[in-house]
Amino acid sequence: MKNIVFISPNRYHFNGVVSDAQSDVYFHFKNSLKEINNKITIAKFIKSKKGYLQLDLKLLKKKVDKNSVVFIDGNISIEDNTIYPLELFYLLKNSKGKIVCFVPDLIKQLKFEKWVKLSDIIIGFSKNAVDWANKFYKTKKFKFYPSLPLKLYNKQNLNDFFKRPYDIGYIGSDKKFRSKFLNELKNKAKIDVKLLIVNTDNRLKNYKTTESYLKEISKCKFYFCTRASVYENYSENIFNIDYREGRFANRVSEAIICGCIPMYWQPKFDNSFFTPIKKRFLFSRKKIIPSRWGTIGNLASLPYDNMNKNLKNGIEIVNNVEDALLKVKNLRISYISNKLKYGRKIYKTYISPISFYNFVKSKLND
Repeated sequence: MKNIVFISPNRYHFNGVVSDAQSDVYFHFKNSLKEINNKITIAKFIKSKKGYLQLDLKLLKKKVDKNSVVFIDGNISIEDNTIYPLELFYLLKNSKGKIVCFVPDLIKQLKFEKWVKLSDIIIGFSKNAVDWANKFYKTKKFKFYPSLPLKLYNKQNLNDFFKRPYDIGYIGSDKKFRSKFLNELKNKAKIDVKLLIVNTDNRLKNYKTTESYLKEISKCKFYFCTRASVYENYSENIFNIDYREGRFANRVSEAIICGCIPMYWQPKFDNSFFTPIKKRFLFSRKKIIPSRWGTIGNLASLPYDNMNKNLKNGIEIVNNVEDALLKVKNLRISYISNKLKYGRKIYKTYISPISFYNFVKSKLND
């Protein structure tokens, strides 16, 4: 792949309105692609007078041709014609280059018709979502990969690990199924257990670059991780209650590249009449929900779909808050060394840029 072109907004945006916080998807993909080929072309975005983010096509018109491999963020729909102008579709289509669309949030609410027409492959990071998308759009272009590609940020070694000031950290959204666990953790943690807990609003306020965010994570021994949600339903039938486990979240991968031990907890769920109601509460910021909802851990859950079970030793799977605190208080050198060793194996297998790059090459050559 000699002529790599990368298209993804460099800032967070809300319905097209740009914020001043850097997009972590942009940061990770850009750095990963540059590790493979440091001569990539990075698309430019401009801010309109009304504060909207818009793709500048001038550079792409010069750089995209039949020899290009274009990596493009598919979380944005061309159909919406807000950030990506419709002209982009025809520019890429007529270039005859290879189009690799990646979708961090492959959900029913987004539209993928034009991505299916345009792309050679579309990469999703949740197996259930990929299976649903191929069936719904009647294609085989959607491909499953376990993690976004991330460049290693902090070396994993014992000396560094013991010097870290925080025992458990979490920086992310305050969705109820997470905040309930974290609030209980704060209440039960003794003075000798140091916590770093920051909700999403403060994250965007305090960590406006991904670099500063990763630097903060690197101060933690354990990093609290869940999936992006508790439940997902990919059925088109509103009466179908065949719910599946929640979508992949990048926190486990981020923890590993920062030299932390991922502390993974995912609440159990069931398929019942009450499941849709539970889903709405557990994925909301409601202050009051039934006490038993979302408190029982699912020890059978793994953070990566189709994960090799031999690699789960790189992750600490906990059942509840008491279990989490017990792990922190009983650290042994042999335990930490083993966790970090398997964390490196997870990185090489699922997270490293070269693994992702080789996967893309193989799928484009199918």
